[in-house]
Amino acid sequence: MPLFESEDLGIEFRMTDQWFTVQYDCRVAASSTGFFIHAVEGGVVTKYDFDLRDKKIYEKKNKCFYAQAKADRPFSRVDFGALSKASTLWEHDASIAIPDSFTLEQVTDAEWDHGVNRTSGTELLVRADAFGKLFLKTGDQIQIFGSGRRTITRIASDGPQSVFKNLSIDGAAVSAADVGAGPIKIFRQ
Repeated sequence: MPLFESEDLGIEFRMTDQWFTVQYDCRVAASSTGFFIHAVEGGVVTKYDFDLRDKKIYEKKNKCFYAQAKADRPFSRVDFGALSKASTLWEHDASIAIPDSFTLEQVTDAEWDHGVNRTSGTELLVRADAFGKLFLKTGDQIQIFGSGRRTITRIASDGPQSVFKNLSIDGAAVSAADVGAGPIKIFRQ
């Protein structure tokens, strides 16, 4: 999920459920020494600052890619920017609305029935690009319309290029009819 993009700054800043990623024009990144990321929730700031040299993953076609691991705790605002020595080159912020519900990815094929695994009935499919904003983690509970509250027991990537997140839930098997097309309510730990 992109949090910020700027052609002028040569940057694309994204967030997944586990990572903050920065794609930076290598020529522009050369003038920066660090990148700061401050996640804010309820007045509490969690810092994910990093040195660009330490977090570079790879370089391709004059684009440098960096990644910083993040915690799974929710936040409603993130402040970020580039640093050069002790001064700030630029900074921005983004607000994040933390949803209290989500819907399944309506995949229907031999394995899935409207986002519910046909074999187990305890695996649910969510798009990975929407998953980051949900801040779901193992141990959180969800309310399934026809089946009551269930606890998330496992979260894994699924599909080609990990385009989905597969949520395993406790309890008896559910069907697509149990889940329905409506939103699934989230109860965070």
